[in-house]
Amino acid sequence: MSETCRKLLLQHNRLSRLPRDLIESLKKLVLINLAYNEIVWLDVGAFSSTSLRHVDLSHNALRKLISMTFLYLPAAQLIDLSHNQVLSLLTHLKSFGGVSS
Repeated sequence: MSETCRKLLLQHNRLSRLPRDLIESLKKLVLINLAYNEIVWLDVGAFSSTSLRHVDLSHNALRKLISMTFLYLPAAQLIDLSHNQVLSLLTHLKSFGGVSS
């Protein structure tokens, strides 16, 4: 993928996982839409980007989240986790990048 990619739209693709290094290689990415997939787990550090502001993970099958997953998103403004099956959230607020409580 091009290093100049700013939006990555992957919704409705039956994805079950996110490759750990995908986002890291997209230096100018500001939005990723992974809604309406079948993602059940996110690797810690799966989201590592200084430019990423919007992450849509709505309508997946996430059951457990570890806040460290979003640690490396200092520019984050929105992380949409709605319509998942989250039963457990292991967190402390500082681990959610730039998202305010």
